[in-house]
Amino acid sequence: MHSRYFLDNSGEPTMKAVIYDKDDHLLQSYHFDLDARKICSRLSQFGHEAYIVGGAIRDLLMGRIPKDFDIVTDASPSRVKKLFKSARVIGKRFRLVHIYFPRNKLYEVATFRSTESGDRRNVYGSLYEDVMRRDFSINALYFDPRDEILIDFVGGFADVKRRILRSVLPLETSFIEDPVRMLRALKYTAILGVYIARPLARRIRKDVKLLGNASNSRLSEELYKILSSGHSAEAFRLMDRYGFIKLFLPEFARKFDEHKGGKLREGVFSNLKDLDEEVDKRDVGRGAMIACLCERIAEEEGFFESALGERSLDDLSEYVKDLIVPLVQPNRDVENAVRHMFLHQGLCVPRKRNRRREVK
Repeated sequence: MHSRYFLDNSGEPTMKAVIYDKDDHLLQSYHFDLDARKICSRLSQFGHEAYIVGGAIRDLLMGRIPKDFDIVTDASPSRVKKLFKSARVIGKRFRLVHIYFPRNKLYEVATFRSTESGDRRNVYGSLYEDVMRRDFSINALYFDPRDEILIDFVGGFADVKRRILRSVLPLETSFIEDPVRMLRALKYTAILGVYIARPLARRIRKDVKLLGNASNSRLSEELYKILSSGHSAEAFRLMDRYGFIKLFLPEFARKFDEHKGGKLREGVFSNLKDLDEEVDKRDVGRGAMIACLCERIAEEEGFFESALGERSLDDLSEYVKDLIVPLVQPNRDVENAVRHMFLHQGLCVPRKRNRRREVK
């Protein structure tokens, strides 16, 4: 372990980083995906910095198998595209490069982000600036596969070892800038078994109402990530404890309050525990996820008895949509959720409304 100064965009020495050698971090290049290493190697051959960053490093240090290998570089998106024939530039506000490999493998390469604020698009920065744009310290570790060194500006390596979730960004502004970071903090806590640092926990409780400013599409995306994580029951318990459900799924919160004693709440969490076990065994569709989330409430409210022979699949889908407002889900997923619930109850699935008959 030693220290090194890095240069900023003006060529001046900037923040000192701790450099961990392979004897310290115990990671070696062969632990990392071969194609991700090839991307870094080619960028390095043409004079660019290139690192594997974020979740892959964190997961390997925690003994987990990474799902993705993200790469950052000082090369511009257009430069990356020139170096890789299978590359495609995406995005507008901040351009990224997707590089495609055989067997449907996709890698995301980002140019170092700047800490410069404002509405300017595609402002690139230095390695240090990119670090300071990361959400949490455990996601701010950079691995150089060529030299097998781990670069740490913010104490992320120690936080991984202590299993502490700590913010890199200033807490006074982090959740104002992006309220969804609060939801990700609870998701990481549930999935990784980390502990939220006290200053971060206090700020989440203080800023929880900001979650109402997040777009419904982003909240829906995070919902599916949580439901497919294999740790949704614990994540929902944390959301309930921090007051997220009142903002994230207000109808759920209202029905929890209506049914005193916590029986309904525990029933929902029990269903999510069953979902977690299924996710560990096989791929679970979005319809089945929504069904696991909603079935206990629907059952408690007599949804299935009142539906028999009286209401169409369309009507029942509207009930589920109202239950998960403000999250917006495709009709197909909601209809599949209703089908899953009825089949799980051992009942016949209602038919869709006859559109032709209605037109006549």
